[in-house]
Parts: sequence; structure tokens; C-alpha cells
Amino acid sequence: LEGFCRKNGVEAGDVTVEADEKGVEYVYASVSDGGAAAGEVLVAELPGVLAGLSLKKGMRWSPGKGSPAFSRPVRWLVALHGAAVLPLAAFGLVA
Repeated sequence: LEGFCRKNGVEAGDVTVEADEKGVEYVYASVSDGGAAAGEVLVAELPGVLAGLSLKKGMRWSPGKGSPAFSRPVRWLVALHGAAVLPLAAFGLVA
């Protein structure tokens, strides 16, 4: 029980023990974790999503070993969340 409480950041008195119809006891705790704004999450996750795109015929359009591969040259980049432009850097461009 102590390990469960440490892992979930709760005190032993905050957990609930209930038995199912077979008599097996389960311990649970209600934990509320605040989320982040969608724009913040998108800014953090989009570069990884774009870098992880799998293409059958990806070509490198910039010189150098570390240049990203894509099916066509990427000439401009914009990331929007509603009307807000999100700061994003990918394919050697900055949105």
C-alpha cells in the first residue's frame, strides 16, 4: 500500500478499498492532474510528429547529413491553433 501511495502521490488515508463480486479487494485513489493548454502541447509535440513521418520516397532537399527528408521541398511552414500562430521549427524553417 505504501508503494501505491508514493507512486500516486496520495496519503494512505486517501485511498479506497473495495471488493468486487468475487471478493477480490482493489485499492484505488482519485487523483486530479491539471492539463496544459492545447497550444503548449502542440508546440512541444509537433516537431517530433513531423520528424517521425514515414515516407516511401523521402528525399533530402538541403545539403548535409542531418537535413530532414521529405517527399517535396518544404518552402514555408505555418502551425495554427484556431487563429493563433504557434511557434514551430521544422525542416530548417521557423513558423
